[in-house]
Amino acid sequence: MYGVTVCVRQRVQCLGRISDGRAVLSSIGELVEEEWKRIPFIRPWISLDEFVIMPDHLHGVLIFREPPMDLSSSDLPASRLVSGSLGAVIGQFKSNCTKAIWKEGHRSFGWQTRFHEQIVRNERHLAQLRAYLRENPLRWEKDPSRESA
Repeated sequence: MYGVTVCVRQRVQCLGRISDGRAVLSSIGELVEEEWKRIPFIRPWISLDEFVIMPDHLHGVLIFREPPMDLSSSDLPASRLVSGSLGAVIGQFKSNCTKAIWKEGHRSFGWQTRFHEQIVRNERHLAQLRAYLRENPLRWEKDPSRESA
């Protein structure tokens, strides 16, 4: 299991807004949500757990089961992403989102180059991560440094 965070380039708040402690998605945010939900259909060995789309980023938990190949013993160069790896999954997610968003006319949209991940090591950590994701919109509204979208 991995907890991942993917941020919009320059933290532009284009995915939606927070209202009354809930994320309200923009049309761009809806495209991001659709693409996130497609991950298990593209790669059936991956399940989605809790996720939240915030105005300028997405947090989610991905559960990997047995992949179709052993990802640890690849003959590929170290600089190339292994098919089915977390990096490849997130890379494809970001690419597919960007294509769909650009197709809708939002050509300035982009993701930050990297993403943040953490390995979820046990049920306690998973419970903490789920709580963090559920509470994220509430924290956003209480943060006086946040500007509205």
